[in-house]
Amino acid sequence: MSKKPAVADLAADLESVRAAFVSAEMLGLSAKAVDDLVNAGVRPADLSDRLIKAYAEGKKREMGDVNLRPLNNGMRILSDERETLSSRIVDGLSARLSGTEPSASGREFYALPLAKLAEVASKSRLGEVRNEGSGHTSSDFQHLLGAAAGKSLQRSYEIQRSPLVKVCAVEPNVSTFQPIARISLEPGPELEKVNESGEVTSGTVSDSKETLQLSQFARIFDLSRPAYLSDDLGGFSQMINQWGRVTASLEAKLIVEALTTRKMADNQLLFYSGHGNVAGSGTPISAVTLEEGSLAMATATANGHVVGVAPKYLVTPAAKQFIALQNLTNITPATVEDVNVWAGALELLVAPHLDGSSATAWYLFADPNVAPVLMLGYYSGQRGPRLTTQEGFRHLAYSFRLSMDVGIGFCGTLGCWKNPGA
Repeated sequence: MSKKPAVADLAADLESVRAAFVSAEMLGLSAKAVDDLVNAGVRPADLSDRLIKAYAEGKKREMGDVNLRPLNNGMRILSDERETLSSRIVDGLSARLSGTEPSASGREFYALPLAKLAEVASKSRLGEVRNEGSGHTSSDFQHLLGAAAGKSLQRSYEIQRSPLVKVCAVEPNVSTFQPIARISLEPGPELEKVNESGEVTSGTVSDSKETLQLSQFARIFDLSRPAYLSDDLGGFSQMINQWGRVTASLEAKLIVEALTTRKMADNQLLFYSGHGNVAGSGTPISAVTLEEGSLAMATATANGHVVGVAPKYLVTPAAKQFIALQNLTNITPATVEDVNVWAGALELLVAPHLDGSSATAWYLFADPNVAPVLMLGYYSGQRGPRLTTQEGFRHLAYSFRLSMDVGIGFCGTLGCWKNPGA
């Protein structure tokens, strides 16, 4: 057995020894594993890497080669261990950025100083695969911070999304940025009675000229190195929350544009008298006007069919929230005539983005799975915002590119009704 390193050597490499114990704890190894390596003559400066390798070799004997992936030029990545450690750090960081309770796996990294997290990431080579003996850069921590920020951003976006998204159907896997023709979703021609030995005649489904086209939206933001190494993520957390609000607001603006100013293929607005989905004059929300809108939707016809669509959502600007609540609230009536038949019948969606176009207009929408009106599209399953990080070279900063690929198109006019209000 080799001799233990001299006390002077241990003192000189005290930081390496401490880092090795950190690695041992992350890997779930006991302090005896470190002592065994020291007794075997391993230099303290090499302890961190040797601990990871020793743990991996044990896993290899236990589970086969699943944890080691051979790569070119003698490189290899310990997939399970590094991916698990990365995931735990990202969980802790994202909870910290979101101001939420960390998961059990990420709890130990929740309050760890950022400089220490960067050190652990670098020593464990979590960001990228390198040749044996190569140096480390902060790009390891960059990947972790970017992943945590992206996870926190998605949560912020989901929380702040407009209720208007509920009235839209969704196409999550659009594969092109070119216009996509939509097939008409209105009923086709009526079925005809066929006499004995009679011929079945042909009918046609009207071709729709409506299209769905995605657009790219993006902006770049910078975060200085001192900002994150100072261990004060409060400003960065607020920035992420703002990014979530910005992307959610973008989505809402696209929907409002389609509802109020965008023309359909027939060069008319969605709500148009010729489409049969708008009241002749504006009236306030009441039991009577709700009945009028509901009846108009139920008795609308297309190609000889009575559509029979029932409203599911009442959509109002913020200015009409309270009168809408009054008309949908369940009360204890004194007489049968006082029963509020609309209590619980409609889900109220209050959309402040509508106030800019009209503070009085209100809308009824059917379930988009039954009679879709609008279609939100996203590129290749990337629903919501994406965050891409890049480390600066000339400036000590991280650049964050916030982007979102989204578009909206029309599906039909039968599942909605508008009252200009008063």
